[in-house]
Amino acid sequence: DCDVVFLYDHEGETNGSNKTSNSHFFNELSRRIIQLTTGIGIHGRLYEMDGSLRASHQHAPLAISLADYEEYLNSGEVPYWQYQGMCKARVIYGQSESRSRVEAIVREALLHCPA
Repeated sequence: DCDVVFLYDHEGETNGSNKTSNSHFFNELSRRIIQLTTGIGIHGRLYEMDGSLRASHQHAPLAISLADYEEYLNSGEVPYWQYQGMCKARVIYGQSESRSRVEAIVREALLHCPA
């Protein structure tokens, strides 16, 4: 399966006539991505995706801001199995500045993982 974490750059709201918070927008987008990739279509399932690497607990939002994720990683509350999952972490989409920041945050968290 494919373990995923959905992060967005910062809090705020979308543009246009139907404005919504970034949190709401990216959580809906994340939910739809998981639904579309894990659903069974005429050719079977595309991927088995697991969103359980999310910050804090299973009932936390699917998508969180990068600042909140960094705060979570520095909280001392990260289960060891999440560190193991982060060892394989790859950023698959985003602006180069954001990708670099995510990679640096994950690298720093892994360097300070409790033994």
